[in-house]
Amino acid sequence: PGERQLCQILQVSRVTLRPALREVERLGLIRRSPGRRRTIARRSQAGRAPAASARIVLISPIPLQRIEPFVLLGLDHLRELLARRNILLEIETRPECYVARPGRPLERLCRDFRPNVWLLWRSTRSMQEWFHRQGCKHVVVGSAFDLAANPCVDIAHLATARHAATVLGRNGHRRI
Repeated sequence: PGERQLCQILQVSRVTLRPALREVERLGLIRRSPGRRRTIARRSQAGRAPAASARIVLISPIPLQRIEPFVLLGLDHLRELLARRNILLEIETRPECYVARPGRPLERLCRDFRPNVWLLWRSTRSMQEWFHRQGCKHVVVGSAFDLAANPCVDIAHLATARHAATVLGRNGHRRI
């Protein structure tokens, strides 16, 4: 399929797809001829086998199709940055993990996947506590309930608001 169709199938942007296709070309698994579509190389023509890559799994309570566009844009950007370092980002939708007692669903999830790191998006306190108790490598995307136990990546909304107010005030705005 062409790039547009691949973007639809894989639910990624062309900005994300093109570096991935270049990497697959570099590995000798596909060929590109000027003015023609890419073709899959025969196994005997393929270069060396792809190296084992690191893997990160993001757990989501909602399906990809229902995630806000600005969040998808951020995930696309993250996926591209990780791909440059040969790290695969997978998104796994598991609403059953977002309950008061997520032990069993999280155990099943951990049996199904063995990533290098888990990304906990929109996670609950009980999820964060479970990952910490199990000793699973994880990063909370958003606010961690216990910063000492759970590393997190969060947007400092208060700092952003203060900065915006300062800049707008400096530019003469008196009402926002």
